[in-house]
Amino acid sequence: CCPAQQVLRLALADSRLADFDNIPVHSEGQIVGMLRRDSGASDESLAGEAMRPLHDVPLVSSSKPLLSFLPRLRDKPAWLVVVGTELHGIVTHSDLLKLPVRTLAFAMITHLELVMATAIC
Repeated sequence: CCPAQQVLRLALADSRLADFDNIPVHSEGQIVGMLRRDSGASDESLAGEAMRPLHDVPLVSSSKPLLSFLPRLRDKPAWLVVVGTELHGIVTHSDLLKLPVRTLAFAMITHLELVMATAIC
């Protein structure tokens, strides 16, 4: 997270946040929005001014099956993951390259191969 009152240039330069394209912004101990690296805001503006308010970010349950969630990721660039009543994480387009999605793709291709082999024999 980065504080809402932090200068955008400093928030984006933080090495701990370098791997994230969407950064949670907090104010008074609560996450209030998400900051996109490509927001187009001035480097001297505050993170709170450049962020996308939290009420504008869709929520997804952590128990939602990955296969049914992936098409929805096309509609919005980022989703907040909820576990019970707590915010647990953020899912963005860059997460499509991570192991769970690659494993799902491999499983689907393997299943297709098995179905085709059964149909042929």
